[in-house]
Amino acid sequence: FGGSDVAFNAGDPSIIVGSMVSFSPVNTDGRLWANNVLPIQGTHSAKRPMDSSARAGGTVRWKKPRTQEVATGQYGSGQIKTYSEQKGFGFIRSDGLAEDIFFLRTEMPEEYRDTAGTELVGCTVNFELVKTVDGKSRAQQVVFVQ
Repeated sequence: FGGSDVAFNAGDPSIIVGSMVSFSPVNTDGRLWANNVLPIQGTHSAKRPMDSSARAGGTVRWKKPRTQEVATGQYGSGQIKTYSEQKGFGFIRSDGLAEDIFFLRTEMPEEYRDTAGTELVGCTVNFELVKTVDGKSRAQQVVFVQ
């Protein structure tokens, strides 16, 4: 649905993982939800895995496929400009680069992943620079410099 996750209540046992469904999209607090979710009979293709909350009959979120990245062989350093622990990403400002570099929570050491963004802003980090298939820069292997 435009590349966005669509959440819905997975209480209906007739909805099978990977099956095609019809639904009415609703924007609730800036989040896309599916109402009136109904299976389309005769379809089943497991293209995208669901997260574990679906098994418990809770809200379902489809996982997006991981963006393909290409190593550049370049490494950089900079300071964390922004980080949202709720959204799981942030940006690094690096003097050697023209643009801020996007990074994901999963690229940080595990002990920093749930740290408040306000505590991480300004921290110096080293990282590997990669490019996504659409040409955007991204930081991997983010390491905090003590």
